Amino acid sequence: MRFLPLDFEYRCIMMERNIDEILLSQAKMIENVGGARSAVANDVLKKVFGEQLDKAKGYISSNRNFTVFNVDYNNLVTGNTEIITELDRVLDLGLDVGKACSVIDNSLYRNRCI
Repeated sequence: MRFLPLDFEYRCIMMERNIDEILLSQAKMIENVGGARSAVANDVLKKVFGEQLDKAKGYISSNRNFTVFNVDYNNLVTGNTEIITELDRVLDLGLDVGKACSVIDNSLYRNRCI
């Protein structure tokens, strides 16, 4: 983000998900394509990802040209219409909220830790 020109307005969606689910999902995707598992321990990856997320949030909050909409992944994939409605409002998308919610496939949420 730091390379984006600051003479534009940006609307960002910050999707937050349980880090253990992210790591599990990532490991399974790599395995499915025949890749080798990471030699880096999950606790190290959690620390690095957390630091990167904190840095990104700090950058966004310090720049007035960013509008951020925080979305909890776990709530979104369960078809929470309130999230879709608010997302549509914040981003001014003109969505058909019912149709948007209908395409969420909860069966794709396979790596649950909570």
